[in-house]
Order: sequence, then C-alpha cells, then structure tokens
Amino acid sequence: MNGSSRRSTRSCTRVTGLARHRRGQCYRQLRAVYRHDQPVDGRGDAEKILESFHTFPVHEVARLGRSLRAWRTQFLAYFDTGGANNGGTEAIDLIVEKILRLAHRFPTPPTTHPARRWQAQALANQTRAPLHNEEPDFRSPGKVRSLSVTTRIPAGPPA
Repeated sequence: MNGSSRRSTRSCTRVTGLARHRRGQCYRQLRAVYRHDQPVDGRGDAEKILESFHTFPVHEVARLGRSLRAWRTQFLAYFDTGGANNGGTEAIDLIVEKILRLAHRFPTPPTTHPARRWQAQALANQTRAPLHNEEPDFRSPGKVRSLSVTTRIPAGPPA
C-alpha cells in the first residue's frame, strides 16, 4: 500500500478544518458588527460583510451572505435606528400565527398531495373529511359518497 488513501484522508481533514476555521472567522466578524460603540462603525463593517459573504467559498457562509443581501435594508436599519429593531414583535407575531394555525387544525401548511389538499379545503369550508370507505363527491362540494358495498355478516361461528 502506498499510503495514498491516508494522504487523501489527511488532506480532506485539512480542507474541512480550514473551512471550519474560515466559517468561525466569519461568525466572529458578523457578531463583532453589533459590538461597536458607534453605529456608524458597525454599519461600515456590515456593508463589508454584505459585499463579501455572498461570494465566500464556504457554502454556509455564502448562503448566509445571500440571505443578508436579500434583507439588506432590514439588516442595515439596525444601525440607522441606533440599535432598535422589531425582533420581539416579529417573534410574538410568529407565535400568534402558529397558535392560530393549530387552533384551526392546520399543524403545517397543506401539502400538494390531493387527499391532504382536499382535507385542508374541507376544514376551511367547515365540512367533514371523508372516512376510509368514502371519497369526496366533487359534483356536489361538501358531500361525500360511500365506496363500500355493505355485506351481511352471518351470525354464529363459521361452519
């Protein structure tokens, strides 16, 4: 054995370690933006982050950079308002939306599966969902029709 697999493992570990190190540097750089005494200094660093993170070779940092660029106005507004933000209000709004969804029996947004979509529509229209032996009658909304044929079960033990 020539040790090439061991060398490649070491080089992959080095690359992973380097990516982890660079990711940590970006994390600390982003956190430092909020620690400046003057909002003007923080805004300057925030603009540098907006210009550099989206092209970063580490995938997670590049994705964060693209998100920050999409929210550029909101991200920079923190420095324009002297550190004020509406994060608490947004958090409360999200909790209220979640409670309302759960109260209306929508634990998650309806999926694209036709049966689930019909159930969500039935809940929204205040109609009952079909049982396992029924299907929705699309000719008359809000109604269901039976699929099973009733069979008579003989009384007594089998012969």
